[in-house]
This record gives sequence, C-alpha cells and structure tokens, in this order.
Amino acid sequence: MPEPGPGEVLLTVAGAGVNPGDAVLRAGRVPDLVTPPWTSGTDVAGVVERVGDGVTRFVPGDEVYGMPAVTPRGAYAEFAAVPADALALAPKNIDLAHAGAVPLVTVTAWQALAVLAGSGPETGC
Repeated sequence: MPEPGPGEVLLTVAGAGVNPGDAVLRAGRVPDLVTPPWTSGTDVAGVVERVGDGVTRFVPGDEVYGMPAVTPRGAYAEFAAVPADALALAPKNIDLAHAGAVPLVTVTAWQALAVLAGSGPETGC
C-alpha cells in the first residue's frame, strides 16, 4: 500500500488509460526511464482515500482524475499515490472507469488544435 507523501493523495484506482507510452515502457524500449520494479500507468481516475501533508484541494471521498506524470505513477495498481496538483475533480457525466482514459488524449487533442493548428484563444477561434 503506497503512502501519500507531502502534496500527494492516495487513490483507490477506478480507471486508468492505456496509452502508447505505456506499451513502449512495458516493452523495455526506454530502460533508463524506469527502474524495476515499477507499476505502469499514467492516466488515472479514482476516489481519494487519504491526503498527504499540505493537500487542501481534496478530501477523502472526492472522485478525481488526471495525468500525474510523464513517467508511470502506478495507475495500473489498485491504489496509487499521486501529486494532488496533477488531479482535478472528475466530470460527473462519465463514470470513473472512462474518466481514467481522458487525460492524455485530451492534452493531445488540445495540442493539435491550439498549438499545431493555431486555433487557440489567442486566435479568436
């Protein structure tokens, strides 16, 4: 059972995204990025069980989702300790299992539209 450190929350994981980066790491194609043993999974959704020191945004029982790090933070486990500043309250219109698949694909879509296509708020689109 992980312990939430300062600025972290302990989640009971309800959903996790499966992304190309996870497959690359599991295949061992970037061995310097993770040190065994490790648990894959970066996109996560779940219920806050405990909060670490300094966390005021969330309380036990909150349903949250996010992309805690570029390197795996254990979203494929039953419990995960993740930085609170990488999480947001989960949307109410989808269940947590599906919310776990949202973070990376949303960032990717935003980058394609706002950054690459230039349709961000600064363009008036």
